[in-house]
Amino acid sequence: MKVAILKDPAFQPVAEYTADDLMQLLEKHPEFSPVFIRHHELENLSRTHTDVLALPYSKGNFSHEALRAIIRFHEEGGSLFFLGDIPHKDSWYPYRNVYSFELHMTRANDPIRITGITEAGREIFAPLDDFREIEGLECVAIRTTGFPDDITQNLIRNDNGDAWERNCVVTIQRKDPRFLGGRVVHIGFNGGEPREVACGAYPLEWSYNPGLLNRKWKVLPSMILKLLKWLTPVEIEGAIRVPAVHLESESSPITIELRNISGIHLEEIEVLLENTSSHKTVFRDIVSLPAEGRLLRDIPLPPRKPGIHKWNLSVRKRSQILSFHEKSEFVLEERTSRHPGFGASTYHAFKTRRVSEEYKTFVRGLLDRGVQFIRANLPWEDIEPEPGRYDWAIPDQLISFAESENFSISFWLFPTAFGSGLAEAGVPRWTLKEPAIDKFGRPGNFPTIWSPFYRQHYFGMVCQLAMRYANEKALDLLIIDFGNSDFPYSYHYYVNPPDYFDYSPIERKEFVRYLTKELNFDLHKINALFQRTFLTFDEIPVPTPDSPQAWSVYLGFREWSVGQGMREIRRILLKYAPNKTPEDIPGHGLGSISDLETAWYDVKKRHFQEEKKFHPSKVYLHNAGRKWGGEAWQVGGTYKELDQALFGSLRFNAYYNTIPGPDLNVFGEEVARIGYIRRSIMGAQRRHPEIAVLGEGRWNTPNKLPHVALRIDETADYLCKKHRFDFSCYRLLALPSSDTTESGVPLLPEDEEYYWLLRESVEKGLNLLIFPHSCLPTNPPRTFLRQIFKIEDVQYDDYSLKTVRFPDSFGGGQATGNAFTVKSEGIVLWKDLSGRPVLVKRPFGKGNLLLAGYDDSSDSLDGNIHNESCLSLKHHSLVRMAQYLKIQPRDFTSEQLNIFKDVVRGSSGEFFLALSFLKTQPFFHTFKVRIDQPRADFVEDLATGERYALMEEGEQWFSFSVPIVSGKGLYLRLS
Repeated sequence: MKVAILKDPAFQPVAEYTADDLMQLLEKHPEFSPVFIRHHELENLSRTHTDVLALPYSKGNFSHEALRAIIRFHEEGGSLFFLGDIPHKDSWYPYRNVYSFELHMTRANDPIRITGITEAGREIFAPLDDFREIEGLECVAIRTTGFPDDITQNLIRNDNGDAWERNCVVTIQRKDPRFLGGRVVHIGFNGGEPREVACGAYPLEWSYNPGLLNRKWKVLPSMILKLLKWLTPVEIEGAIRVPAVHLESESSPITIELRNISGIHLEEIEVLLENTSSHKTVFRDIVSLPAEGRLLRDIPLPPRKPGIHKWNLSVRKRSQILSFHEKSEFVLEERTSRHPGFGASTYHAFKTRRVSEEYKTFVRGLLDRGVQFIRANLPWEDIEPEPGRYDWAIPDQLISFAESENFSISFWLFPTAFGSGLAEAGVPRWTLKEPAIDKFGRPGNFPTIWSPFYRQHYFGMVCQLAMRYANEKALDLLIIDFGNSDFPYSYHYYVNPPDYFDYSPIERKEFVRYLTKELNFDLHKINALFQRTFLTFDEIPVPTPDSPQAWSVYLGFREWSVGQGMREIRRILLKYAPNKTPEDIPGHGLGSISDLETAWYDVKKRHFQEEKKFHPSKVYLHNAGRKWGGEAWQVGGTYKELDQALFGSLRFNAYYNTIPGPDLNVFGEEVARIGYIRRSIMGAQRRHPEIAVLGEGRWNTPNKLPHVALRIDETADYLCKKHRFDFSCYRLLALPSSDTTESGVPLLPEDEEYYWLLRESVEKGLNLLIFPHSCLPTNPPRTFLRQIFKIEDVQYDDYSLKTVRFPDSFGGGQATGNAFTVKSEGIVLWKDLSGRPVLVKRPFGKGNLLLAGYDDSSDSLDGNIHNESCLSLKHHSLVRMAQYLKIQPRDFTSEQLNIFKDVVRGSSGEFFLALSFLKTQPFFHTFKVRIDQPRADFVEDLATGERYALMEEGEQWFSFSVPIVSGKGLYLRLS
């Protein structure tokens, strides 16, 4: 195999493993013929000269001609081997400097920790001696994929503590027509340089880390040799062309494409296309192909039935497989919801004033996989390159592209800090006329959002954008952020610690106004807040984390400041482009729709009209609306990694769900799978719950009641203090186990109106579960709970270890844990073995107050419930409470298996959804479900097409057994 290795005096090595190391390795192996190639020689590169072009990571700029030659070489079927980063101009950040899209690749970078080899990696590497020396290696790696048509395989298993795996060593098998037959290997690395340093945004401390590209690793030469063997150019490549996701009525012929890359005429090539779902061969032929020839063959087939159809294309010569392509076709039922509920975000910045053909190819690949709309980021610096001078070239072309391809598009502006990470979604350099500075006096890269200069130009640009595109049919929404609306503005969104940019004279003035006008603080109260003595308001500084109480108030000011800007944005949009204004301002949805708080937005949607009677400040929840949605938070693009967000979007009936775009990697087959599941189920709703809980539901508090409530068989809602409606729609409402979070943020409203609403709901029949730390007497009272419900006499004492024996009405049995003794009038429901009351029922109107002495602490009666280790919630106090109140599972039973699960119903049918985080080996579990109209004697998993037997139990109840795999959702069609 001929291998050309780039080595040029103008290109300085970055990685420790250099071009010289690669040359020395290959010279020891006669199967390789390595040569060095200089930058200017790249311009004449072709397949006749070499089979593989190796590009060790080095600093240096490729000429336009050299870059074009690399692309042309790859178009001819030549293989590319990147040892480091993808070629880029100057620094690797801003992202528009990187030539990833020109090479039909996505690019991102993240920290990793290597833990093993994937199944695909074992096929290439096995055996791989000395791999253990790099297990546990931590470094910053570049992660890449090909475009949606390509097949990207991650070879190294890694875990950096997040919910997803990052791909740092990949193979890309080209199936896109342009590069069909080409192959790419990438060992991703850039030394660990932070983007803030690369673009000059902030001098973060960092140290060079060679990652895998370190000559000290004994395993690296073996890896490289095996990867080069995989890069051997193929003689012929084949691909299946069929829309990956479509309606049943949109079935089309399947096209197969063959390409001869061998350079010689090929004869007696057997082509075989099989439908492995039905085990049928639908096409077989013997063909010949001239050198560099292509063959396109349409294969007419009858319309495919709804479901997953798996196609295999094999190309053989004398029984030897020369090419193989697997592709799934996901066929939607006609009755599925047609609203645009599945989209993709593209955080892309173009290198010129022209929307590139590569971008169009990428988007078409997403549309082919079920994506219905594109949310396109518009860098502010592109549409206003100079103050007051607008350039609409990019948005105009994006509109034209959307019209020509018949999809809807939304424009998104996300003006955070310079160097924010989302393409060039930050602020232009010229906006930093008065940047915030850090506590050391260094200027930052976030403009002071109270700066008149910044506000004049940002709001002015939004006005111009709204007026220009108010009547564009292809444009769906204008999604305009202000500051950083998900994480109140500051650079701490991108770096730690959270105090880099804190101060400016204008911001200090506005902060003082906030204290005095919004919070009604006088100088005495401000002094107490800072624990300092100020004689005048002019002395009050912008706080830093060194003053925790003041810093906490300042964070509230940041959120309030962003809210002021968002309200101005909404006013502008409603005035100039009312039809393009999102309901869920700003319209980008939840940044992590997989979080537990996603449940809040479903409740908001259901009670949207009822909450309008309350003052907006009491019920406003960022990103809430009748058409709310969200996307997964910066994940890699595979089904497993996007599964939590997909599950959350379907369980809580989100109007839309988007997936991350080119900056964050895309696996085409998995995008199609997600699109098929999403579009098959979206619009279906779960039954209105009879139980609701308030409380803290962070990811690392699994024993807290919100986690438990959303996993029990009795359907439950999770509420927050911004929900206000008639709570008597529930039979049981549990207040938080404490009225504040650990950091002191209130979990319950502090105004009197809320507690009168709560009281009216109890009088109508609601059972209100009250835990001690939401009801303990304080001076002054933190809430109006004790006053409004006239329970000032309730006392809690003797917090100690207690054993409670439960009455039969609560399921019997006993539990031991710490709890208070409840001293109150009423009916004692639980008491410990010494007769001390632990749960007292106090009738109130048609409802009851349930005064508990226990709570959801890990040392209380329920113990340390954890969603990764506790298999069953059968004996949890919330389940016991439901049993006592005769709240029974209405749609399914699982014997209280500790996983997320629900049944949703809509015009497209009935579906059972489940998602487990149990850290166990896969196991089968039996569920019982109530089905109105079973479609067959089986249930079908929309993710895989697997079918499981459905057994009738009587009275419209049926049972089935399915595998439970941690982190993998089940999406079962029931009817």
